Amino acid sequence: MVLKDDWKAMKRVLRRLGYIGEGVIELKGRIAAEISTSDELLATELMLNGTFKDLPIDIMLGLLSCLVYQDSGKAVEPTNEDLVQAYDLLKTTAERIGTVS
Repeated sequence: MVLKDDWKAMKRVLRRLGYIGEGVIELKGRIAAEISTSDELLATELMLNGTFKDLPIDIMLGLLSCLVYQDSGKAVEPTNEDLVQAYDLLKTTAERIGTVS
């Protein structure tokens, strides 16, 4: 009963993002359930938005490395123009998920 409000809020976020419909898990929700990374919703949004479709392999791997948590203690800003654009897209998507949440 203590977590009932949290559960309702999470369910509302998933509904707004299109992961669940009228009590049914959508394809987007099934994909997110199979992903095990630091942020399943962000990885699913990036994948289903077609973000990885036209990216070169090195840029795609750099972007995917953002989804794996390792506390290295030092953050390094990207310098490659393509990587900067991909990183900005990742941040925009994360901000949209945060807004909905």
